[in-house]
Amino acid sequence: MKKTLLFIAAAAAFCAAAQDMPKVSVMPQVNTVDTAKWAKVANADKSLCYSAVYDDKNLYILVGTVQKEKVYAGDGRGFANYNDGVEIRINRGKKHGFLQLWIDAANQVYTAEKYQAVSRGDIKTSSRVLPGKGYRIFAAIPWARIAPDNAKPQNVRVAVIKIKVPRPFKYERETIVDTLKPVAGSVNFDAGKQDAQNLNNFAVMNFGRSGFSSKELLGQLPVIFDYNPKLLILLIGTNDVVYKKKWQTPEQFAGHYRKICEKLQAQKCKVILITLPPCAEDVANKHIKASPEEKAQLNNRIKKMNEYVKKFGKEFGFPVLDYHKHFTGDPAAKDSLLRVPANGGGNDGIHPGEKGYKLLAAELKKIIDQHQYPTSGIICTGDSITYGAHMKGQGSVLGDTYPAQLLKLLSK
Repeated sequence: MKKTLLFIAAAAAFCAAAQDMPKVSVMPQVNTVDTAKWAKVANADKSLCYSAVYDDKNLYILVGTVQKEKVYAGDGRGFANYNDGVEIRINRGKKHGFLQLWIDAANQVYTAEKYQAVSRGDIKTSSRVLPGKGYRIFAAIPWARIAPDNAKPQNVRVAVIKIKVPRPFKYERETIVDTLKPVAGSVNFDAGKQDAQNLNNFAVMNFGRSGFSSKELLGQLPVIFDYNPKLLILLIGTNDVVYKKKWQTPEQFAGHYRKICEKLQAQKCKVILITLPPCAEDVANKHIKASPEEKAQLNNRIKKMNEYVKKFGKEFGFPVLDYHKHFTGDPAAKDSLLRVPANGGGNDGIHPGEKGYKLLAAELKKIIDQHQYPTSGIICTGDSITYGAHMKGQGSVLGDTYPAQLLKLLSK
């Protein structure tokens, strides 16, 4: 009895970017009932197209894009959905919810099930940038991830979404959606021959994410651990204090932070913890808009949270960089390490400026040298302070962010 499979005709016939794409199949003895339909899986201007095929093990999806502008990926930004790439969204029904794969043009992957971050596990991907033309992305998705009840679905509802980032936090999306229907036949496909291009060959990666709380970062660890860090540098908690929608008590923060440390210890990578910097309360409150009582407690809460950071450092055997102690004097003064009006940083009062990031990188380098920690395979994770909000190269390891400054020091 012939194996049941799905074949979608290769995208090369209708997508300009697909001319240099690997073939999905050599089409031996394929019985197709919907070939014409599958041959037109593309958006109106053919800047996005995909083809797919499946066998008993995997569903294979090949996406081609057209993009003449420079591709925004490969600068050390860790989270795939911060970069130019595609989201493959598979509807697995009410019981199992959506499986979502964000695969960027630098072959970074972010995986979610039921909108929760998970490890990509046995999902295989590859990417290839075609300068001036676009990029292509390939994914081999095991049926166990698509149909967890061990029954191949008769129809697979797939959305392929092209994501373009003209500038940080500005996203343009193009979407094509189709229902994949199985047909009988057989196909010859070798996923191992797909070409991959990993543009993130950096010793340091920036996994900072603006707005993150300690609770949210805890939920992202499966994705971060997919990259098998040798050394993980953790700076998290500022949004637990200054982002009113995410405020946590120091004790709630400690509960999340302990769980993060437990998972880091289980991961068996080297770890450096960093205490939180203070905030310039009057400056920060211009956008926090806390009550007078709340404003008066901002730095007190930060100090209490830092006590927990140091406590967990001792408990888990992780060295702690006391970043907070370097912020002396008036936090709103001209010589402040924070971004404040007096030094041209505007009404911020929360994020360090360039000097603050340089100091942080230098202090981290001292700890790395002292403990003889790895100088590659380093992941810096946390919130917008790690991301380097408002800095040149924000989100990446290029420019003035602390991961960028650390990379420069380690490269000397």
